[in-house]
Amino acid sequence: MYFLSEQRRQKLINDLGGLTCPRELAEQFANFHDDIDHIDKCLEFQVKGLVNRCERLVAAAKAKNEHKVHEIRTFLRADSLVQLAYFGEIRDRRIPKARFHRLTRAIAAGLGDTSRCKSVLLHQLCNGGRLQ
Repeated sequence: MYFLSEQRRQKLINDLGGLTCPRELAEQFANFHDDIDHIDKCLEFQVKGLVNRCERLVAAAKAKNEHKVHEIRTFLRADSLVQLAYFGEIRDRRIPKARFHRLTRAIAAGLGDTSRCKSVLLHQLCNGGRLQ
């Protein structure tokens, strides 16, 4: 059994495909098994990846590398779609946040300062995965 509902899984696969993510990779992201500890580890890894991409986005923007900025923004959108799908499922199932120790620590560490990349991450997570 998968963690995400069938409807949410299909939407995530389709949304990632719209960002030119290969279907096999999209299915990997959508098909995490229904195991809270595994989901916690995967989402922790995802948040750390978001933070890293935000830092790379800031560096690419400073270097005026528009190709790299576009590439990183696309990956950030994909990362956000995955995060939002799982956050939505967690919310809909009413699973307490306390069950996600690793994820909670990763978010706190990622948002621990007010640097530009952390602001981008916060914006990303709070605005439906849309970057301006």
